[in-house]
Amino acid sequence: MSNIKKIVIAGIGGVGGYFGGLLAKTFSNRSEVEVHFLSRGENLKQIQLKGLCIQDNNQEFRVFPKSVSDSASDFPIANYVLFCTKSYDLEATVKQVLPCINENTVLIPLQNGVNSRPLIQKILEKNLVCDGCVYLISQLKEPGVINRQGKIASLFFGLEDSRDDRLDNLQSILLQSGIHSVLSQDIQNIIWERSSFSYPLLQQPPPISMQTFIRYCKIQLSLRF
Repeated sequence: MSNIKKIVIAGIGGVGGYFGGLLAKTFSNRSEVEVHFLSRGENLKQIQLKGLCIQDNNQEFRVFPKSVSDSASDFPIANYVLFCTKSYDLEATVKQVLPCINENTVLIPLQNGVNSRPLIQKILEKNLVCDGCVYLISQLKEPGVINRQGKIASLFFGLEDSRDDRLDNLQSILLQSGIHSVLSQDIQNIIWERSSFSYPLLQQPPPISMQTFIRYCKIQLSLRF
């Protein structure tokens, strides 16, 4: 059995392009990890032709994944799939990646929503599905170009009150790539904190604990200064 870890990034926009780009940059000349991009349209064409350009504040670099395609059938069976599409595309994307997963594939949604994991788990009952979210200001500036701004670029994932060695291995890979990644057993509160950024000030707040609310306020304050 191969020891090479295969990671599929599903959706190469602001989130998938940035974090996937850092992974591809780190492991492009190393054999222990393969990074594959699932993309489409003009973005796919530009990455196939020129690679993916990452504009990271004042830095710019270009990365080349192991493969890029709009068909998961072109990928090997993945150890990990990071879902970085919009929430409304998630169900279709899960079905699209079925050719490159088996029951040992770990699935991590990064839509910053509380309903992503249950949606995936309903389709893939036997797989390990984590919760996940990101703090990131990044966008697909134009096909083949990701533009990231600001100081915050963090990725959180994990299982509530539980651990799995496969997640520890992924955490190691993310950290090696220079990604500020946090593997947490308190991921539900972190997801609610992140979701709170999308709630209008006068709307009914989400059902979170006072401790979580305090942490949320601290994060809000840190973003202002």
